[in-house]
Amino acid sequence: MCGRFAVWRQRVEDEVAAAYPFLNPQPYQPPPQEEEEEQAEPPVFHPRYNIAPRSLSPVIRRVQVHDNAQDVFQLMQWGVIPHWGKSAANHSNLSTINARSEALIDGESGLWSQLKGKKRCVIPVDGYYEWLKKDNKTRIPYYTKHLDGRPMLFAGLWEHTYMDTDIRPQTSSSSSQAQSKPFPSMKMDKSGYSHKAEVDQRQAARRLFTFAIITTSSNAQLSFIHDRMPVILTSENDIADWLDTELHWSAALAKILKPYEGTLDCYQVPQEVGKVGTQDPSFVKPVTERKDGIVAMFKKQERSQPTSDLKKRKASTPDAGPSASLPSASGSPKRKRGDDTDEDNGVIDADTIQEREREMIEPRRLVRQMRPFPKKSICPKRRKRISEPTRKSVHMMVL
Repeated sequence: MCGRFAVWRQRVEDEVAAAYPFLNPQPYQPPPQEEEEEQAEPPVFHPRYNIAPRSLSPVIRRVQVHDNAQDVFQLMQWGVIPHWGKSAANHSNLSTINARSEALIDGESGLWSQLKGKKRCVIPVDGYYEWLKKDNKTRIPYYTKHLDGRPMLFAGLWEHTYMDTDIRPQTSSSSSQAQSKPFPSMKMDKSGYSHKAEVDQRQAARRLFTFAIITTSSNAQLSFIHDRMPVILTSENDIADWLDTELHWSAALAKILKPYEGTLDCYQVPQEVGKVGTQDPSFVKPVTERKDGIVAMFKKQERSQPTSDLKKRKASTPDAGPSASLPSASGSPKRKRGDDTDEDNGVIDADTIQEREREMIEPRRLVRQMRPFPKKSICPKRRKRISEPTRKSVHMMVL
């Protein structure tokens, strides 16, 4: 099925004419004899990213103007209201936003059978929404459009009826339809409604145009989302035949109602599109491209991630080896291997030996205080008295 769609272009008629040059629809102008029957305040369409049932949307249909056929753009309310639906009480429970192609072909529905002969139309949209049901609580919205971005043309049916003047279709500024009192029951005869009674009703009513989108089985690409999809018209012959009111219903027209054979652009969109009345340009963009999406989140982290103080210190300090920053115990710089007084030359003076002894002893004295053995003491390891020279060597060994 198709429960939401988008028409967000400012001049959709220009976009349709550019993408389909064989179509040249003009704004609808009611004939002089029908001007009084039109709504007192003609509705104005504003591009919308989230069009729900009972809202206004542009529709292309063919009319006769001075014995010439002319394609026109006309605003209609989404959801067919039958000609006998004179008030909100008569059609409030109808589910007529979609017409199944099988019902038209088999003739199972009396409502659609009456419209398929002469009241065929085309609905231009930028794309439509469908929800993938994961479980009873989780529904993921997907947006589908043409790969090249041109408008999509849905096959549809239209109808008109005379409604109470208090009833108005939903527009971008209204969220619900006003309720009205039903008309008095019309006089009936064997052939149907009394024409005289219907003419009398028109004096206190305004004509309202409505439409429905025809759906068919989903193609292989979109079957994972839903088992139904709108009938998308693309070829010039199919569009011309579908709008031709001189062609009565036939098997050739029935063959037009088939799944789309090409590849479409389909991607997940934000959950907010499910709320009726909300409008936002992000509804027609992939959820990953939103400013608060996943991709943007990682980019923001990369831009705002500060450099740690440790990295800054490492970057500003030259690499002089692991021991370059450690001072010696005596406060003087260490001698490097390769100096003239090093072991490599076979010469070690007394100052060098004393300096190295201090370097070995001083750090350990910072950790613990070492006490020299008394002159006459017992070595804790050997348990015997030792002489003074031996005591000194043991002292050095312990250190």
